[in-house]
Amino acid sequence: MGYPGKKNERSYGISVSADIAAMTGLEIMQATCSGLLPAPPICQTLGFEMVEVDESTVVFEGWPALEYYNQVGCVHGGWAATLLDSCMGFVHGMCGLHDAGCHE
Repeated sequence: MGYPGKKNERSYGISVSADIAAMTGLEIMQATCSGLLPAPPICQTLGFEMVEVDESTVVFEGWPALEYYNQVGCVHGGWAATLLDSCMGFVHGMCGLHDAGCHE
């Protein structure tokens, strides 16, 4: 994924509904983080990954490639916004629309 010195053997793809139907949102996120489920393809495309997840935390790390920089040498805000969107989406998924107690 472009992380200097980091070997990545992660798979990317879409989780099959049958594989995750009986799992809570947190269990899905933990299985994704550990590599039991594939990581979202957007992580491969933009060079970031989830490295930690528990009941109260989701941590992503990313290393933007040169093509994600703007003309003045700064990482484009869209790359950073996508990272934030993924964090927030995973938090929402961790709670799950059907998981009890998340919206209390």
